[in-house]
Amino acid sequence: MNCTQNYKIDQVIEQTLVVGIDIAKRTHYACFVDDRGRVLRKSFPIFQSKEGFRQLYEAIQEAMQAFVFSAKKKYRVSQRKVQRITT
Repeated sequence: MNCTQNYKIDQVIEQTLVVGIDIAKRTHYACFVDDRGRVLRKSFPIFQSKEGFRQLYEAIQEAMQAFVFSAKKKYRVSQRKVQRITT
């Protein structure tokens, strides 16, 4: 493992929502996991369209509310971090 990879791994903290996307020609699939690799949302399709990516954006926002900002975890995340997660 090189130094760059260790640095990237260290950036994943307890408040991090990890979005994994399997890219394809027409239909992509995404899933959400937490900092420990536990699945928060199983794979779901994202269609290659403006509407499909709008739905992905909304799904990320909902996941952040449900999993990252739950009542048990009261974290503040700046708008800058939210933009980094969703772009």
